[in-house]
Amino acid sequence: MAGPTDFLPRKRDHERLGEWHWKDEEFELEYPAIYALLAAARMDGKWRVGASVTIFCDGGELKAVVSDRQTDQSLFLTLDAGKPVWEQLEGFVRNHPEDWRAKREASKR
Repeated sequence: MAGPTDFLPRKRDHERLGEWHWKDEEFELEYPAIYALLAAARMDGKWRVGASVTIFCDGGELKAVVSDRQTDQSLFLTLDAGKPVWEQLEGFVRNHPEDWRAKREASKR
């Protein structure tokens, strides 16, 4: 099964990158993996649904979930409130591809 980060460029490969849901060159330079997940509309000639990021507090901890709607996988992490959120998300997306989880089926009551 393809993972959410399989399409990420290994280097800044603008010829390979396609159309975007939104364009922010400064954000792209600073956080290329997160930017590609959120903003890529078309990669390698294929349409792509943008990911989402949700930041929330749970049990007194700041947490985030990156949801890749294209592959129905999510990445959960606990954030350090003293560090920039986007830096933490970028590092985790790049360095922990094995931590993506498949979407759970809704429980029936």
